[in-house]
Amino acid sequence: ISINLGINPKKIVCIDGAPINHSSKTPKKPDGINPMKFILMPTGDDIRKNNTRAIQGFENYRVNNSEEDLYLIITSTFSKHSRQTLMSYSTHIIFSGNVTGDELSWLYKNALVVLFVPEYEGLGLPILETLEVDKPIVCSDISVFKEMSETAFYYCDPFDVLSISTALD
Repeated sequence: ISINLGINPKKIVCIDGAPINHSSKTPKKPDGINPMKFILMPTGDDIRKNNTRAIQGFENYRVNNSEEDLYLIITSTFSKHSRQTLMSYSTHIIFSGNVTGDELSWLYKNALVVLFVPEYEGLGLPILETLEVDKPIVCSDISVFKEMSETAFYYCDPFDVLSISTALD
């Protein structure tokens, strides 16, 4: 936020110790993360984050492109019920749980692409974090993201699984 929006760092408070600047972190591979090819989905166990359609779009892309070794790494803590429900849409999901700043830095830097398709959003910090590591991002075609850039991201309709899949392609 400080780098991309010019807000004085002294006025920023990290929630639950979350880091702001991942580029200054020493990347550390999270334990249990073994796939060589992955898409990162920084999200949360929240209905507005649109996790079901995002996973369906990922799975559609993966199957239609014969990407047998491609995984979707999902950050944050999810309830057991949510994990089970979401895993019913794809067997190529890894739930990392909450990760440290060093681990998140590693995930951003090693992802092929970042998938962030909420139904609505206030700021979209994962987009700014993705820009920081110069990776492609597939995100919702919503006004808050369009205000950042009309052309820098791969936009999709967050309510359309095929649109998410096509944007990943």
